[in-house]
Amino acid sequence: MDMASADAGIKKAWVAGVISGVITLIVTAAAMAGYSIMGFTSLNLLDVAFIFGLTFGIYKKSRTCAVLMFVYFVGSKLYLWSETGKVSGLPLALIFGYYFFLGILGAFAYHRMAPQEEKPVQQSGSGPVPKFKTREEYQQWKAERLAGTQGAPLTGQAAGTQRAEKTGSGLGWVVAILLLAAAAGVLVFTDIGKTMVVKFTAGSKPVWQEFSSPEGNFAVLMPGSPSHEIKQVKTALGALDMHMFSREIRRSAYIIIYSDYPEIITRAPADKVLDGGRDGAVANSKGRLISEQYITLDGGHAGRELTIEVPEKGTLKVRAYLVGRRLYQIMVASPKDLADSEENIAFLRSFKLLTR
Repeated sequence: MDMASADAGIKKAWVAGVISGVITLIVTAAAMAGYSIMGFTSLNLLDVAFIFGLTFGIYKKSRTCAVLMFVYFVGSKLYLWSETGKVSGLPLALIFGYYFFLGILGAFAYHRMAPQEEKPVQQSGSGPVPKFKTREEYQQWKAERLAGTQGAPLTGQAAGTQRAEKTGSGLGWVVAILLLAAAAGVLVFTDIGKTMVVKFTAGSKPVWQEFSSPEGNFAVLMPGSPSHEIKQVKTALGALDMHMFSREIRRSAYIIIYSDYPEIITRAPADKVLDGGRDGAVANSKGRLISEQYITLDGGHAGRELTIEVPEKGTLKVRAYLVGRRLYQIMVASPKDLADSEENIAFLRSFKLLTR
C-alpha cells in the first residue's frame, strides 16, 4: 500500500464514520420523540459522541481510533443481532465494516511510510518540507539537501508535493474515550446518574392515546401508533392469520394479537380454548406461569389474566379474551421492576371492543 492508497483508506473510514454517526443520531432523536427503533433510547447519545470522536481521530490518522472504531462497530452489531435474534442489515454492515478495516490498514501504512524526520524541525534552508508518497522519495530529497541543493526543485514524483501534515499518536483520543466510558458508567450504574437520565428524558415521554382498529374491532391506549403485521401460523386447526399490533418504548413492548379460528372452535368450551392460549403463551415465551386469574370483557366474554416470568428477560403480562371464534391477546413485556407500572396496567385495562 502506497501513501495515496493509505490516504484513500483513511478517507473512506472517516466518511463511513460520519454516515454512521449521523444515522445513529437520527435514530436516537426518533427514539427520544417516542418512536421505537431497535430499542434505542436517549442514552444512545453517548454512542453518537463516541462514534464522532473516533471518526475525528481517524481523520487525524490515529491508528488507535481506527482500531477502536472497527472493534466497536463489529461488537455493537453482534450484540444487536444477539439481542434481537435476527441478523438485519447484513449487507450494509459488511460495507461499513470493510471501510473501517481499510481505515486500519491506511492509518498503519501512513505511519509506517511517513518518515520520522518529516517534522517542522527540518525547516532550515529555503525549501519547504514536502509530503512524500514513499520513503525512497524522502531519502532522495534528503540526499539532495545534504549535497547543498536545498533550494533546487525535487525530482521524480516528489516534485510539487505539499508540506507534510502533523499527525498525533491517538493517545489524547484514548484518554477522551476512557473519560467518556467513565461518564457512561456514572450515568448507568449510579443513583445520581439515573436521576440525571430521568430528568433528561422527562420531556421525551411518548404521548399515550387511543388506537382503534376497525378491522380488528378493538380500541386500546397505546404510546403512539403501533406497527401492524400479519403472520400465518400453523395450528392443529389449520393455518391461521395472526394479526399483530406492536409498539416498543424504552424497555417495554406493548402488543395486541388476534386470530380468527374456524367455526368449529365455538363448539368447544371457552375455558378449554383459553387453556390452550395460556399454554401456548408460556411455551412460546419459554417462561414460567406465576399467576392466573379469570376475567371477562364487555358483554361477558370469557378471559384470563396471566403473569409469566421469562428468565433473564423480565415479565410478560397477558390478558386473553375469546370473542366468538376470535381470540384476542393483549400483552406487555417489560423488566421485572416495570411489570406493574401505571402505564402497563392502563394499557391492559384499556382494551375494549368497538362493537359487542
